[in-house]
Amino acid sequence: MVPTWPTTRVAVIYWRIAVLLALRTQPLFTAWSPAEWQHWLWQCGRPYWLDFACAPPSVRGTVINKFTLDLLAARVICQCGDHYVLFCHPSWFADLAAKNASLAAASMIHAQNRVELLAKER
Repeated sequence: MVPTWPTTRVAVIYWRIAVLLALRTQPLFTAWSPAEWQHWLWQCGRPYWLDFACAPPSVRGTVINKFTLDLLAARVICQCGDHYVLFCHPSWFADLAAKNASLAAASMIHAQNRVELLAKER
């Protein structure tokens, strides 16, 4: 369940950007236990989080868990046993044109890999 009320002082995207920038400074293959990971993500965005005296920490945890799943899907982090490991630094682009070019290239590579995979299955 995703909270339907704000969990941060500003849009959650600002917290996500703060985390991505912090991940870029971490050495590759840094590992965190799930508790350490949750705490590290909370610390990265500490000024952004709203404090709810009556809300359980799971409210913040829901937002953190969703972003963790997104980072796993993007292969920025991977799960190795019971730890999260920084697998690659997040990409940061100089401008929108560079980002669009990268996305287009990734799309073409994905399509090419899919065609090759389908050919192998036949």
